[in-house]
Amino acid sequence: NRSSLQWCLDWERLFKLGFKGIREEALARMAELDPDDPVDQSEKRPYLEAIVTVSEGMPAAMRNWPVARPPKRPIPAASRSC
Repeated sequence: NRSSLQWCLDWERLFKLGFKGIREEALARMAELDPDDPVDQSEKRPYLEAIVTVSEGMPAAMRNWPVARPPKRPIPAASRSC
């Protein structure tokens, strides 16, 4: 049984366009949607809005990723086992 939540990441596209380029592409596709088409408005628009939201948030999230820099204070031993 295949899940619809399986994702194949297109790293080449991400490295070529960057998050900014992917965002701009999604916004352009949103502008082309037919406002009177229920499929465009109920299926395509929410997907493209999610792409825009993620492409705006990922750069900030990556800047704060704990692997990118060590924590400023030591992590308590009890927290390390979680």
